[in-house]
Amino acid sequence: MSIASEGRGARRLFAAAAVWVGAGVAFGAFGAHLLAERIPEWYPEAELAARRSMNWETGAHYQMLHGLGALIAALACGHARRPRLSLIGGVMLLLGNLVFSGSLYLLVLTGATWWGAIVPLGGLSQLLGWFVVAGCGPNFLPRSER
Repeated sequence: MSIASEGRGARRLFAAAAVWVGAGVAFGAFGAHLLAERIPEWYPEAELAARRSMNWETGAHYQMLHGLGALIAALACGHARRPRLSLIGGVMLLLGNLVFSGSLYLLVLTGATWWGAIVPLGGLSQLLGWFVVAGCGPNFLPRSER
């Protein structure tokens, strides 16, 4: 992968991650305001309603954290010995979080508990994404000085 294509990839990852973080803000606000009124209707049992509210909150929280992680991975591309690994790790963070948070959101919205079985797959991808980003070999010297 050339430096130019890595730069394009980093810009795309940065843009996607920024949108993902913004969507996390929107999902969090939706959960705190609009959904909070509906959950007790959908889940009359208080303990289950509380659990579903926490599921939504966890999804939004993780969406924000992993979106920020992908932003960091995009920024690290310009300072990494292995910029491609940084890109791959950032993409894994976003895709893993799409599965993780998306499954939690769908669990709450549909009540279909089988979505809960998919959540750990997203979590595994997120975890692997962090390990890949860690292995990218950050080097905070400009490319000309390496």
